[in-house]
Amino acid sequence: MSQENVDGSIDFVIRSSKEEDKENDFNVKYRQHQKKGNGLFYKSFVQNLSLLKSQKQLASYPQFVFIDKFTTLRKPQIKNKSWNQWDTYLGIINLVCLLIFYFSLVFSKEYPNEELYDQFIFNQNQGIIEDIIVLNSSILCPSEYESLFNYNWPGTSVGCDCTQKLSPSEISSQAVFTENFKKERQCEQSELQRGCKTMFEIKEKSLILLNDNNYSKPFLLCAKRNQNVSLRYNFTYCQLENKTICGSGEQTYCLPPEVECPITEIGFNTNFDNQNSKFKDNPKLGKSFNVSNRLQFYYTKNQTFMPISQIQITETEAVCKLNSQNNISPNRSDYYLMKIQRKNCQENDTQFKIVSRINEDQFYLANNLLYLNRSLSYFKTNSSIIWSLQTKSYTQIKDSCQFGSEDKISQYEQFIRKIDLEDYRTLRQVNSFLIIPILLLILKFFHLEIEDIDLNKLKTIKRSKIIVLLTLRFVKLSIHLSISALVLNYDLKLSQYIEHFTDFINSQCIVTELASNIYDFEQLSDSVLFKVSEVLLAIIVQFFFCLYFLLQICKILPIRRLNTQRQISEHEFKQQNQQNNQQNNQQNDQSNNQQRRIANRFYKPTQVIPDRESEDSEDAHIREDQNNNQFQEMGQQK
Repeated sequence: MSQENVDGSIDFVIRSSKEEDKENDFNVKYRQHQKKGNGLFYKSFVQNLSLLKSQKQLASYPQFVFIDKFTTLRKPQIKNKSWNQWDTYLGIINLVCLLIFYFSLVFSKEYPNEELYDQFIFNQNQGIIEDIIVLNSSILCPSEYESLFNYNWPGTSVGCDCTQKLSPSEISSQAVFTENFKKERQCEQSELQRGCKTMFEIKEKSLILLNDNNYSKPFLLCAKRNQNVSLRYNFTYCQLENKTICGSGEQTYCLPPEVECPITEIGFNTNFDNQNSKFKDNPKLGKSFNVSNRLQFYYTKNQTFMPISQIQITETEAVCKLNSQNNISPNRSDYYLMKIQRKNCQENDTQFKIVSRINEDQFYLANNLLYLNRSLSYFKTNSSIIWSLQTKSYTQIKDSCQFGSEDKISQYEQFIRKIDLEDYRTLRQVNSFLIIPILLLILKFFHLEIEDIDLNKLKTIKRSKIIVLLTLRFVKLSIHLSISALVLNYDLKLSQYIEHFTDFINSQCIVTELASNIYDFEQLSDSVLFKVSEVLLAIIVQFFFCLYFLLQICKILPIRRLNTQRQISEHEFKQQNQQNNQQNNQQNDQSNNQQRRIANRFYKPTQVIPDRESEDSEDAHIREDQNNNQFQEMGQQK
């Protein structure tokens, strides 16, 4: 073998050894800088490696192929896989259940009827009656006065009566009668030609007049109420130094100073002399008025009764439990075209007391409605039907329940103001905002590329991307926390409101009326099934999701702290590279000298290397020459 061939072979061996040393050195440095969170070395290394690739030299050197594979495995990796199926399925199930829970919580519940509650408040807020007068020649009360009672007759609607040719048996049949008596429309021309009759509308009317139940001239009772004074503020009045004390015993109550005790009783009497002499001796006890030659009206300010709050007239001798409803006699129905069809009340208000009775035909006569018997077919007043005038006193409240202060209002005042009920309504409105985190959960299903980052490969990811990922995790955590917070707040507040209400009811603060009938606050309570679903869905499941995202956050934070350590600047790294290059040049010079010494040692002019006769010997020499040329070119470029 010639000296030149020997030199090339030795040079190839030495260069291969040096490249392996470089490979190991690069790998060690890369691992060290990777542990420190420094990506600059990796960046420079990849740039140098890409330079070799661009010169198409990498394929000829297996050691660089190995290094390329090594670095490729350590590049920032993005997961291209789809979301975990179980995570997606659980999220969808949770979302659907939350939507069902939301609509059942906010929209499915109905408030109990508040009319009895409002009726109690109306009774307490009514101003006291200070005076009553009787008018025989007027249908309007003077200023500062109002009619003592007011019955709202609803009026009749328009209709078409084609029942003239029906037999009594057909008229008694409800189906036949309604088919031939049309409501809320006038008769058509063809119907008029057949003898039908149009019944025109009659507007509603206030019935406020009475007579002596014997065709006498009607009279009007007018009451003067002091709207600024009510027994609702009895406890406040009693704290005043100068106050008016009325009543006696357990029914003692207080009024502001210079306010006379109110009217506690009204009635009618036929014994004129006895009643007149009673009030003549003590005018402050009451007054009496002659309303006809046979009848006298009177009122008293009796010290043994609670003052009058409400006065009402009704058919029959009982006022409905719900006072706004007008009672009707059993087995009787209203006129067919009447705008409001009354029903016989199944429950009555026992706090009303009868003052006077009047027959139905006399009551309609006094209010000028008796003509309806002639103008409306099938409308008939009945002299055997009794209407009654009745009064109801203020509902008595224990003094201990009215105790309060500026800082803390009394249970009674809280009940009157409907504070618990209004707070519950507000709570329902607040719960309607539960839809916001639910909608955010829907948005969570819109996939973001940043969320595909492999948490195990975050060391090579930019700090800004880590911050974005942490922010998304915190947002998802807050969504589930807000859902649990809203539901827990609802449950705790509702229990508190019900407890306040029932405490007042059970404390027997209301003396003269059955308090439990005023309002069914328990109806607002949730069912057992709803509470179970609330605990499972809104608390346990959301807690599970909170824990899941919290663990993800905790998995990111240590890497985040690692990346906040001091990093080597690019200038410092270049200086280090220059120093390394100088050291490498020195080592190259030393290796070249070593190469010459080895060449001199192995070179022998007389030594003859036998020729190889194998079919690939020539190719081997060619590859050696190509390798030598490529290494020389690479050395010159460096």
